[in-house]
Amino acid sequence: MARRFEDSPEGCATHGEKTLIGHDRQETLEFERPKLKVRVTLIP
Repeated sequence: MARRFEDSPEGCATHGEKTLIGHDRQETLEFERPKLKVRVTLIP
């Protein structure tokens, strides 16, 4: 079970105060429906 750093106890008698050593990173790929455009160029 994952616990947030802020929710954890501040320290323990053996190891002392906790120190944040990094962050997890989550990326989400979002798919959008393709768009089709018609470009008309009139050439004289």
